[in-house]
Amino acid sequence: MHCYKIKNSDTLCLFRSVVVGLTYLKEPHKFFERVLTDSENKNIRIGRKIQGDFASKLVVDVGLEDFNNEHGYTFDHVPLIEDFLDVQFKIIDSERMNYISYDGREREKKVYLYKSGDHFHTVTSMAAFFSSSYFCNTCNKAYKNKNQHSCIPINDICPLCHKLKHSDESKNKIYCEECR
Repeated sequence: MHCYKIKNSDTLCLFRSVVVGLTYLKEPHKFFERVLTDSENKNIRIGRKIQGDFASKLVVDVGLEDFNNEHGYTFDHVPLIEDFLDVQFKIIDSERMNYISYDGREREKKVYLYKSGDHFHTVTSMAAFFSSSYFCNTCNKAYKNKNQHSCIPINDICPLCHKLKHSDESKNKIYCEECR
């Protein structure tokens, strides 16, 4: 499974998805204050009470317990959580054709999230999410052949077609029929 769907009746889906993501880090995260058992990790991932307990703890630890919004937490809260946990978030946005709409400050530990409308889920493998063999965290591209990948700086990528930016000469200009 490459994406854990967060099912909740509260407004903590962002925090819940982060907590699930932390269970996929190679090293146990200090937020949990101890090494979790396999059973605890499983229960967090499938949405048992422990997931909500840790999500609520994270809200308090980040200092957002007084935030009152019936629609939940948003992109505005992501950097606060990221800085508190010292983790980089990459958020794929379904409303932008699965484009990585948030790529936090480079950090060793990474948590991958999927935003669908106002709801967040956890991505467990970026390569699997994009139906590929590999995923490059530098240029945010999935690829199939390890020996044929070369990074292209994100600034050189067209935000519309996700290919190399177009030179002025190579851009196809489409004019309105009435304006020609």
